[in-house]
Amino acid sequence: MKAANGGTSGIDRETCAMIEKRGLEGYLAELQVEMKGKRYKPEPVRRIYIPKANGKRRPLGIPVMRDRIVQTAF
Repeated sequence: MKAANGGTSGIDRETCAMIEKRGLEGYLAELQVEMKGKRYKPEPVRRIYIPKANGKRRPLGIPVMRDRIVQTAF
């Protein structure tokens, strides 16, 4: 799995490397079963604030890896 942004984790702190270590095929199969069984529920988004040039900060939402996979698939 290729992470364009370095694989920043969501609220569950799970990274691309952790998923690959567990086994990507099994992870995706598990996710597929959840979706087919209509049991899939997205997790809350991790909120961080990015500094702007004017000194203010803008919010950025970071979803968990499994939600990013589902978003990409759709």
